[in-house]
Amino acid sequence: MRTTTCLGLAALLPALCALALLPTHQAAAAPATAKAAVRTLEFERVEGRLVALDGEHVTLKDEGGADRRLALDTAVSMELPAGDAPRGSGTYVRAWLTGGSRLVARIVGGAEDLLRLESPSLGSVELLLDHVATLEALPATADPCLDLARKHPRPDEGDIAYDTDGDELRGSVLSVDDKGIAVETAGARERRVAWNDLRVLHLENERPKPAPALHAELELQDGSRLRTHAAPRLEGETLAFALHCTPKQARRLPLAQVRAVRWYGGRFVYASDLPFESTYTMLYETPAEQTMPALNERWLGARVDRRSDGCPLRVDGRTFRHGFGVNSKSTITIRLDGAYESFRTWFGIDDGVLHERGAAKSLGNVDARILGDGKVLWEAKDVEGGQKARRVGPLDVKGVKALVLEVGFGALRPGEIASTRDRADWGDPILVKQAR
Repeated sequence: MRTTTCLGLAALLPALCALALLPTHQAAAAPATAKAAVRTLEFERVEGRLVALDGEHVTLKDEGGADRRLALDTAVSMELPAGDAPRGSGTYVRAWLTGGSRLVARIVGGAEDLLRLESPSLGSVELLLDHVATLEALPATADPCLDLARKHPRPDEGDIAYDTDGDELRGSVLSVDDKGIAVETAGARERRVAWNDLRVLHLENERPKPAPALHAELELQDGSRLRTHAAPRLEGETLAFALHCTPKQARRLPLAQVRAVRWYGGRFVYASDLPFESTYTMLYETPAEQTMPALNERWLGARVDRRSDGCPLRVDGRTFRHGFGVNSKSTITIRLDGAYESFRTWFGIDDGVLHERGAAKSLGNVDARILGDGKVLWEAKDVEGGQKARRVGPLDVKGVKALVLEVGFGALRPGEIASTRDRADWGDPILVKQAR
C-alpha cells in the first residue's frame, strides 16, 4: 500500500472511538449483575453474577450471596451470556486491523485513505487504510469455518486484491470510494474492484507492538474482537476501555454487546502466540506426496487458533479460542529459553472427525507426548474422538529451553486411515512466566 500522511491518533477510528453512538437495533442492555463464568490459571471455573471489574480484580457474587474476588493476573477469561447481533443487507466483511482487532461490519463506502463501515454493535466506523491488515468478504449466513484469507494468501510484499472472478490484482492500493477500491498494478496500470466483487484484500501495513501491560480482548456478540490498551473496567451497565491503537481515548460498550473478555500481558502467555517450528509426517506417502513437503505442511501442518480446514478448535463440544490444530504425525517445537515456570493445556481429538460422511461412530486414535529438553513431561495413549478434552499440567518447565508437543498415529483399526482422521487440538496452551 502507498505511504500516507499520518493523521494522528485522534483521527484514527473516529467513530470506533465514540462507542456511545450505537445503532438503534442493538440488544437491550444487560444489568451490571449479568451471569458470568471466569476461568483461572488453576483450571478453576468460577460462576456467579458480575458485580465489579477493575484493572486488578473481577468480583462475582455466588448463589449464596457471597462475593468471590479474583485477581486478574490469575484470570484467563470471562464468559458472558450469548446474544444475537442482527445483520442488515449489504456487503459485509471481516476487517482485521494491524493492532490485532477484528471487526465484523458492512461496507458503506470510502474516500481516498478512509474506509467507512457500519458495525452491528458499534455503529458507524471509519478506518484509515494504514491500520487495516485484511478485508475478508462474509456471506449472508455466518460460517465459523470461513477462511478465505488462507485460500487467498498474503504476498511476500505489496498489496493484493482477490475478486469473485478469480483475478489477483497485485501492486499497491491507491484509494477507496463508495464503489470499491483502486489498485495500481504492474506497469502503473490502475485497476478497480467493486465492493460486491471483492473476496479478500491484503494490505502491507506494519503491526504495532503489543500493549506492554495487562490488557484484554473483548469478543462481541457480532463476532468482532477488540484489543484493548489496558484491562477494561465495569461502570454500571457498560465496560469502559481504550483500544490498543488509541490508548488516550476512553470509550464504553454496553455489557449486553460483549460475549467474552480474555486477558493478556499478565503472568502468562499462550504458547501458540510464540514463535515455533513444526513438522508434519503422513502415515502413507505416495511418491508425489513425498515431493511436496511444503504443500503438505501448509495445508496439514500445525495451525494456530484453528484446525487445518479453518474451523475453530473444538473438543467434545468445547471451543478453544487459542491453541494448535494438528494432523498426525505432528511435532511442534517452542523455544522457552528458561523464561517460564509451568505449562498447562487441554488435549483431545477435534470434533471435526465425528462429522465426516460415512465415518465410524468413534474416529481418530492418537498418542501424545510433551517433552522438555528431551525429557517426557506428560504422555497419553489411545486418545479417541468423542472423548472429553484431557487436562494437562501444570507441568514444571523451569529452566527448559525447548518445549516439544508431539502427536503420534496411535492405534489403527481395520479400514481406518489414521493420517486423514487423526486431527487433534492443543487447547489454551498456557505458559506461566518465571516469578521475578
